[in-house]
Amino acid sequence: MEYKIYSNIVQKKALRKVQSETLALISDTLANSFGPDGQNTAYRRQKDIARYTKDGHTILKNINFRGTIEFSIRDDLEAITRRIITTVGDGTTSAIILSYCIFEGLCHASERHHINEKKLVADLNEAIKKASDIIMTKAIEPTLENIRKVALISTDNNEFVANLIEDIYRDFGNDVFIDVTAANGVETYTREYDGYSIQSGLADIAFINTDKHTCEIHNPYLYLFEDPIDTEEMIGYFAKIIKDNVVDPVNENRVGDIKPTVIVCPKIGRDIESDVDALVRQMAALSVQDRKKFPINIVTNINDANYINDLSYLSGATLIRKYNDIAIQTADYKIAKALTPENVHSYAGRCDICVTDSAKTKFINPALMYGADGELTDLYKNHLKDMEENLKGLRENNASTTDIGLLKRRINAYKANMVEIFVGGISETDRDSLRDLVEDAVLNCRSAASEGIGFGANFEAFRAFNYLLAEDTKDMSELEIKSIANGEKYNIYQLICNAYVSLLAILYSSAADGDMNKAIAITNTGITKGCPYNIRTQKYDGAVLSSIKSDPIILDAIGKIIGVVFLTNQFFVSSAEFNIYQDMIEEENNV
Repeated sequence: MEYKIYSNIVQKKALRKVQSETLALISDTLANSFGPDGQNTAYRRQKDIARYTKDGHTILKNINFRGTIEFSIRDDLEAITRRIITTVGDGTTSAIILSYCIFEGLCHASERHHINEKKLVADLNEAIKKASDIIMTKAIEPTLENIRKVALISTDNNEFVANLIEDIYRDFGNDVFIDVTAANGVETYTREYDGYSIQSGLADIAFINTDKHTCEIHNPYLYLFEDPIDTEEMIGYFAKIIKDNVVDPVNENRVGDIKPTVIVCPKIGRDIESDVDALVRQMAALSVQDRKKFPINIVTNINDANYINDLSYLSGATLIRKYNDIAIQTADYKIAKALTPENVHSYAGRCDICVTDSAKTKFINPALMYGADGELTDLYKNHLKDMEENLKGLRENNASTTDIGLLKRRINAYKANMVEIFVGGISETDRDSLRDLVEDAVLNCRSAASEGIGFGANFEAFRAFNYLLAEDTKDMSELEIKSIANGEKYNIYQLICNAYVSLLAILYSSAADGDMNKAIAITNTGITKGCPYNIRTQKYDGAVLSSIKSDPIILDAIGKIIGVVFLTNQFFVSSAEFNIYQDMIEEENNV
């Protein structure tokens, strides 16, 4: 009897087979709901009603596997594509189908052309960077008409939602912060709030405490550091605030002493990173819902301290700043005017709610924005008037467009409002399905209003890679170009273009009556026409629009997925007895 060693090791050949089949299955599953003609996927969790969705990330989260490797791949895909849904809304399906096609292409290149796998991934990442840079040069300024088109594409041509979002941007401008929540009844309606926004998002995903992937702190104490927290003195204030307000009361079960806290600072220095990491680890160990019992948020990486200064006007916070002159600090200590750990809590400001997502933080109804009569305070109006006078002066003196643009954005942030869309429905299932569409549209419109607008349907990336391929092969002979096109010779741009053709052929298959050759022709004609095919109008009409950041964000996710999956060449399952993969290659060889 032949002796055989059993272990928990899954070697490369078996791993590659599992990776390929898992990515293929997930891609095929998501493709069923892809594009405007895709259909709903139904899923049901234990003790819950059946739910219906076309949202790629929701579908992905509800796929389960028996095997350890398959489940790990699914988990990695979910984690990596989370940035897509929190930044531009839609794009999970595109990212995963493209990742599968590129993975297969890289495996083929490695085996047929004997190219080092790390070089292949390096080539991919370089190509992604070049394409992303090209895409961002194509951005056009957002207009109301184009914002509406973005909303239409994001909602599968839902006129009601597109009109609702267009009206909000018309009334409040491009810096409006739109949030989406569930309504209790049938009707969908909006509610408006006043506030202030800073272009700085979540410091870490461990601070997320809602199912909308945001950190939401109600009635917080706001501590505004004007300078980086990088000296012993500033670190002491930071530690005192967190310890007194949240950490000690939570750990000692003194619920009544917990003070919801938001710390805002330009930067956190290296000397305090370990303290922040400890806080993050404590938060990460909690469920999203339990984090509400640990109400803290840190807003950092703010390049312009003027935003922090503006927030101090609105919230009533006194700026926590460093002393540059020891003599002044000593004099302040003598008259009990200086900041100390004992009086740091008196420096806090207030607002009704602080909401942070991946890109922005919104402070709703800061304490000094409105007076008791419900009117804007003189303090608010005078500070706004000063900034607007300053802007007028910059324009009259022909200041640089950069300086004028920075001040305009600051003024818009100061005046910004928040609008909450409450999504209703005749049933919970009906409401949640519509809510998925609205959330995607809101996120993509927010990104479009901030970053600019480009063509949707993965067109910008496809066009960029076609350009890079043409540039890379322009000095080659027809024979060389043909050998690249048919796969006899490796070229990273051709490999990626092939992946996009496969993706877009799926998208246009319904318009081509299932004829994949015709679908590919529709795809390639878009490059000639300069815009993607609109399935709704059956024209190349330039109306398929999206945030210009959509494709770069998807490409970033693809780079990370390939980096994780393709550069893994063995897998250790938990124990040898659970290694269901060990005999896989041997059985395949015996067939």
